[in-house]
Amino acid sequence: LGFTSSPVVTISSTFSGAGARGFAALRVARIDLVRPAVNYTSPPAVTVAPPANVAAGVAATARAVMSPPDPQTGRLSLVGVEVLTGGEGYATPPSVAFADGPLDAG
Repeated sequence: LGFTSSPVVTISSTFSGAGARGFAALRVARIDLVRPAVNYTSPPAVTVAPPANVAAGVAATARAVMSPPDPQTGRLSLVGVEVLTGGEGYATPPSVAFADGPLDAG
């Protein structure tokens, strides 16, 4: 939906009393890869940061999506990220880290 932070939710009622307020706890639906990487010998680990301000939040999990091995070099390219679980309690987009692991700069 394009949110960069949780939208405020206002709850209205026909009964008297103060209106309740809350916020929508977001989940990670997709991770866009901004720049592909090349020369991997195996897929890197992907770490999604947990929600920043929610003690009961749960971090999303994801995995690297790799190209088939290059026929000449046998190396892999990182071409995408698949979200395995969306986590719970995000109010802002989390940071995503890739453990380079077996990466050959050659």
